[in-house]
Amino acid sequence: MNSPVVGLRTCLYQTEELNCVLERMAWQAAGLVNNSHRVLIVGILRRGAPLAEMLHSKLKHHVDLALSDLMYLQIKR
Repeated sequence: MNSPVVGLRTCLYQTEELNCVLERMAWQAAGLVNNSHRVLIVGILRRGAPLAEMLHSKLKHHVDLALSDLMYLQIKR
């Protein structure tokens, strides 16, 4: 039985590919909200926070959301 290599990481997306995924997510979310909605993007600290920030930025770019917030959630084991 092979055991997993400790510390081995897998890259799912290159920078350009990740940008395209986030761009599509922002467009999809933009179709669901408008300025009358309050939008909250929650990033899970540590690794989810940068993704939440990028998605929040792209969503604000596509939809001029006056009521949008970005928060971080810390989860402990």
